[in-house]
Amino acid sequence: HLKEKPIAIKDSEYRPLFETLILCFRFLKQVCKENFKMGQHIYTFMPKFQLQLGFGLKIADTVMEMFRDNTKILQNLDVQQVDFFIFLITQYGTRARYLNFMQVLC
Repeated sequence: HLKEKPIAIKDSEYRPLFETLILCFRFLKQVCKENFKMGQHIYTFMPKFQLQLGFGLKIADTVMEMFRDNTKILQNLDVQQVDFFIFLITQYGTRARYLNFMQVLC
């Protein structure tokens, strides 16, 4: 599922980009809060988000907010997406973000 990280992003010349991406995902998280239509629109980018999970960009928080109480998105959720989060838990351990996401799904 996940490719190996080619560089230590946090400690490299890409640090400003890394920090900017974190801020972008924090912004998207806020946009999704109690805004179901915006959450549904952002959900169309879910495959791209999945590719970036596990790199410390706090995407799981954004995805969790996108799914929170949004029945239209939850109805479209497929087994592969849930399996992917289970894979992340087995790959990276029981990080609170991933466990909280699973809780939102239930």
